[in-house]
Amino acid sequence: MKHTFILFAFLFAFHLSNAQNNFYDANTIQVVKIYFPFSDWDYQLDTLSAGSDGWLFADSVIINGVHFDSVGVKYKGNSSNNASNKKNPFHLSLDEVKGSQDYQGYTDVKLNNGAFDPSLVREIASYTLLSRYMDGPKANYATVYVNNVWRGIYSNIESINKKFIGEHYYSKSGAFFKCNPRVYSATTYPNLVPSIAPYTWDTTSFTGSAYPNRYEIKSSTGWAEFINFQNNLATNTNAIKTELDIDRTLWMLAFNNVYINLDSYTGAFSQNYYMYKDVNGLWIPTVWDLNMNFGSFTNLGNGNNLSFTGMQQLPVMSQSTVTTKPLISQIISNPTYKKMYVAHCKTILQESMAGNDYYNIANAAKTLINDSIMVDSLLFYTYAKFLMNIDTAVVTTGTNQKIGIRQLMNARASFLNATAEFTATAPTISNVTSAPTNVALNATVTVTATITNTDSVFLGYREIESKPFTRIAMLDDGVHGDGAAADGVFGASFTASSGKMDYYIYASNTNAGIFSPVRAEHEFYTLLPNTGTIPSGKLVINEIMPSNTISIADANGQYDDYIELFNNTSAAINLTGLYLSDDANNLLKWPFPSTATIPANGYLLVWADQDATQTGLHASFKLSGGGEQLFLSNASGAKLDTMVYATMAADKAYGRCTNGVGAFTINLSATPNSANSCAVSIADVISGMAIKVYPNPAHDYLNIETNKNMHQLQLFNSMGSIVWQQSNISNNFLRMATSGLSAGVYFLKIDAEKMLKVVVK
Repeated sequence: MKHTFILFAFLFAFHLSNAQNNFYDANTIQVVKIYFPFSDWDYQLDTLSAGSDGWLFADSVIINGVHFDSVGVKYKGNSSNNASNKKNPFHLSLDEVKGSQDYQGYTDVKLNNGAFDPSLVREIASYTLLSRYMDGPKANYATVYVNNVWRGIYSNIESINKKFIGEHYYSKSGAFFKCNPRVYSATTYPNLVPSIAPYTWDTTSFTGSAYPNRYEIKSSTGWAEFINFQNNLATNTNAIKTELDIDRTLWMLAFNNVYINLDSYTGAFSQNYYMYKDVNGLWIPTVWDLNMNFGSFTNLGNGNNLSFTGMQQLPVMSQSTVTTKPLISQIISNPTYKKMYVAHCKTILQESMAGNDYYNIANAAKTLINDSIMVDSLLFYTYAKFLMNIDTAVVTTGTNQKIGIRQLMNARASFLNATAEFTATAPTISNVTSAPTNVALNATVTVTATITNTDSVFLGYREIESKPFTRIAMLDDGVHGDGAAADGVFGASFTASSGKMDYYIYASNTNAGIFSPVRAEHEFYTLLPNTGTIPSGKLVINEIMPSNTISIADANGQYDDYIELFNNTSAAINLTGLYLSDDANNLLKWPFPSTATIPANGYLLVWADQDATQTGLHASFKLSGGGEQLFLSNASGAKLDTMVYATMAADKAYGRCTNGVGAFTINLSATPNSANSCAVSIADVISGMAIKVYPNPAHDYLNIETNKNMHQLQLFNSMGSIVWQQSNISNNFLRMATSGLSAGVYFLKIDAEKMLKVVVK
């Protein structure tokens, strides 16, 4: 019988992309435990928050059973953070002390306390709804313990940081600003007005400037670019389309209006959003802080708080003539953008009300946390008000009330559907098709659609998601692939220049416009040109380094994570239509550019650093030092290669041995762009515990043999569920029966820290 050493660790179930317990999975409550070496942690956090706003360091933080040593902790927020609160919102920085620490790739954990929401579902439901129309943070719930004392349920919101920016906007080095005032006053609202008396617009000097009190810069540079954009927004409406992502802005404004999200740019303080300048020179807004959505904040900025009726009947064109809100007034004054904005408002309302969709989402969140809220002694509001506020208004303090979510939305839908903007007859778009059905790469494709009641139609298309859509006219003139002239069929053509082409249609008349699909540009039609097939095993992920600190620098002198591919064939391979991803739910996360080619029997290095602005190949994601999966796929979602890795020490390379074809092991040294160094150290891989697992693949039994005593064994299936376990072993040998297991891949966990892959046949 052949004995085989398994010298490579695999990812623990929490970190597998297809595991049940994703950190932002909407159907699970995360568990966060914080341990301080002192009992007066609340006092110390309050003191820091009131003063320097520095970090208090926890001995450890445990997230869903995963331990992190020395973690930065602070209280966060403005109005929701108060020394008299029974519980305050937390910000955890996992890598504040130890830079390599992350949980499923996330280094920042933001935990909100629901201070202004008796229903405790506004925030979670709102981010779920927002994600349909623009890029926004993920959100769910967490139950939090401090020094083993339960602190109740918090909302767990993804941080808007460079990781988020890099993943969604394809770079992380652009100018980046958080638009929240440091001190609240009429002259410090971050409303994008470029000058406030007695200050003047200035791109070079900020001494005495109002800008740092209105915006918090999150990038190393960018003030001059940001203020120049504000100046152009206020004075040069023709420049808006070249400096602002119009569609994302319209979706944000539509979301704020329909759902009465007034603790936002639309409301009194013009706050709670980020602005980022992407690789195309366009400023992109990102919505943040939705705990007061659905009418929880009522001040529109006109001197008075809105009544319930005022919110229910807020006009869709509210704020459109307010010059101190140029992001609204300067855009909606354009007739084309105005019709697009109304179309987005109608889409949001119609989809939210269809089958009480918004209510079902909110109610599902309510049901998930109900049992915990029932016994939570630190609530800001009573359990009875938690039960009521999803439907009806509840008293908060004195005579103040929070409107019920259903109470707001049902009346708002009735009001908006009766307005002139919503009753205006828009065009109809149907029968959207592309020809030929099997288009070759770099061939011409023609898109046609049947469109009625229109006087203007355009087609938006792009060859890569990091680029803006190019707009061309669609015509019904008989010469644009549209059939006969004036037959109601419109056509336009473009070159299928990449392995995945995205497109949408917009049609308008004098009174209204409509998109197809209705969530464009956030959603779109996809065309997959024929780029040929690459046989299995011919192009592989060959080596990775998730924590590169000194091993190899990119062309910019930066030590970034890298992924190496290897071509096992004797011919060069063009990578058009291929994608790399670390997300099983988004295999098309980062596309190779059409110019990318890997030579015959050669290597190609991709920097996983979220920075498309730099020279070379730079993916829109980073590798997690805590372990994850990687996928190499084509545009149709077929996987050419996959690999999984566990926690990796700094400057350790994980590569195939034998080069290009073997299993992954931790290599003796990093070998980017060259053959892997396949000498393996057991100590490197398994921290001094030599392990033999045989036979592997197993049939009837599996022998587990180590050079020192084991204490606990657990066997997980590929979905992260425990299928077998044994404790109190205190032996260096154990035989496990496998005859009752289904054939497949399993992960054997030894003593709560070592993870090995085994196969059962």
